[in-house]
Amino acid sequence: CIFARACSHSDPAGVMTELIDFAFEDADDTDSPTSLTNGTTPASAARAGGPPLDEEHPFGAHGILARFGERLPFISAGMQQIHAASGDRDALLRAQSEDPMGRDGYITQVAEHIPFLNYLVQEACRNAGDDQALQRARERDPIGTDGYITKVFEHIPGFSDVVMAWHKHQGDDSAAERARARTLQNLLSKDGTITRLAELMPVSNLFAAAVHEFNGNREEAYRALNLLDAWSKAFHPDSPFARVAELLPGTDVLAFALHVQGGHYAQAMRSLTKTSWVVITADNVRLKVRSGTPASLLCSAVDGDGVAVQPCQLSLLVGMRDVLNNFL
Repeated sequence: CIFARACSHSDPAGVMTELIDFAFEDADDTDSPTSLTNGTTPASAARAGGPPLDEEHPFGAHGILARFGERLPFISAGMQQIHAASGDRDALLRAQSEDPMGRDGYITQVAEHIPFLNYLVQEACRNAGDDQALQRARERDPIGTDGYITKVFEHIPGFSDVVMAWHKHQGDDSAAERARARTLQNLLSKDGTITRLAELMPVSNLFAAAVHEFNGNREEAYRALNLLDAWSKAFHPDSPFARVAELLPGTDVLAFALHVQGGHYAQAMRSLTKTSWVVITADNVRLKVRSGTPASLLCSAVDGDGVAVQPCQLSLLVGMRDVLNNFL
C-alpha cells in the first residue's frame, strides 16, 4: 500500500503550497486498490484516469463539482491547495493537469502566442525549472526569432533592415539571411530588384547608370544604358519582373509554380527561401543509379524522407493562413 507524508510549508499568508516526498511500500501487494505495479507511478496513474467520478458525493475530492472547479482559472489553484492539504495525491495530480493556467493549460498556451504575455510565461517556466515548457514558449514567441510578427516585419522594406540587424546581433545568421531579401540594402544594391527595375525605365536608367559608375561598377553602368538588351531579358527567370513577383505576397507562389513548370529549379528555390543560400537536410536519401562503367554513372531518380530547407520564408499570405490555423 502507499503511505503519503504530506510535507508542506506556508507562505506569509499561510497558504499551503505543495505535497512532496511520497514513500512506496509493499508495491507487490496487488490486492490493495491503491498499489502500483509494473512500474506505474502516481503521475502516470493520474494521466491514465485516476479514481472514477464519485457520483454519490458531488462535493467530494472526486465529485463532479470538484472536477468542474479544477477546470476554471484561479479556482483550480484553490482546489489544488485543498487536495494538497487533504493528502489526496490522485486528486492533486488531476487538478494540476486540468489547470487552465498550468503548464499545459489552454490559457497558458494561448498566452504563449501573444506578444509580451509570452515573456511572462517564459519567466514562469524558468522559475519553475520546467525546461521543456520554456523551450515550447520560446518557439511560440510571436516576436522571437521565428515568430509570426517578426516574419511579418521581415516583409516590409526598412523594417526588415532593423530585423536583420537584430538577428545578426543575436548571432542567428540563418534568420538574418532570411530577412535580408527585403532589406533596402539588398533591394538597392547593384543587382537589387529596385535597381534592376530602374534600369528598365527611360531616364531612370540614366540615374542608375550614374550611381553604378560612381560606385565603380562599370559593367552594371553599361547594362543600365542598354535599354534594348534589358527589355529583351525582362521576362527571363532572373529578370526584374520575376524578382518582383518573388517578393510580393501571393505572386511569389505563382512565380514558384512558373519556375518549376519551366524547369528553373534554382529560381524556384529562391522564390521559396528569398535567400542567397540554403541548407537542405534529410532524414534519409535514396538514389537510383545506373552504370555500365565507372565513367558512365547516371542518377535517374532521387527520393528522400524528412527533407527540410532552412532558412525558408514562404508567402506572407501562406504564413498568415498558418497563423490563423494555429488559433482556429
